[in-house]
Amino acid sequence: MGLTFRSASGRAIRGYAFASVFLFRITQQKHCFAPLLSLSLNLFKGKSYLLNLEQELQVVHAEYENNYQALMELELAIEAEANELTKTLKSLQAERAKIAYASGAMMWPVSADWTRISSDFGYRIHPVLGTQSFHGGIDIPAPNGSPIYAANSGVVIFAGYKGSYGNAVIIDHGGGIATLYAHSSKLYVNTGQEVARGDTVALIGSTGRSTGNHLHFEVRENGERVDPKKYLYKQ
Repeated sequence: MGLTFRSASGRAIRGYAFASVFLFRITQQKHCFAPLLSLSLNLFKGKSYLLNLEQELQVVHAEYENNYQALMELELAIEAEANELTKTLKSLQAERAKIAYASGAMMWPVSADWTRISSDFGYRIHPVLGTQSFHGGIDIPAPNGSPIYAANSGVVIFAGYKGSYGNAVIIDHGGGIATLYAHSSKLYVNTGQEVARGDTVALIGSTGRSTGNHLHFEVRENGERVDPKKYLYKQ
């Protein structure tokens, strides 16, 4: 014996008949259920989207962690290279230590058309790592192939490729003072060559660890990095 229901009018309706009536009414009133069905579908799609987004974020996070570690190791390697260069310079300058400094303010090492300093000397917040790091010179942006000038007279004690510095020139000016010109596209001098103030020693480039064409210019006192503006802007 099947279940018996009563309609709105009070008539008795058996189970199978009730189901038929229920389905009929849903069909007649589909405009009421359509928003619910649409909402359910949207919620399902939203959940799938969030799951995919979560998976993508996990991948991005893993890549960030790997890149962050790689950059940290690179920064440490660059600083170690700069410190090693300090030792090398002290050795190279030993024979000329008694020679007096060439004297006078150093000239701007590129054309006067390019005077902007994109990265100054000293501690800075690393643009990628967000950590504090030391920048041992000044960066002067200029077009590729622009001439780089000797800031003062002296003797070239290094000319060649130097790791993260790329193609570089180091000039000893006497008195324990030396200048370094890095990331060059081409070198115009050789080790042991004497140069005069204003001689073209290299061309602007982006070799070594560089994000664009510029001159990384350093001044060193007995091998140690000092602020170049101390000599460039000296009265």
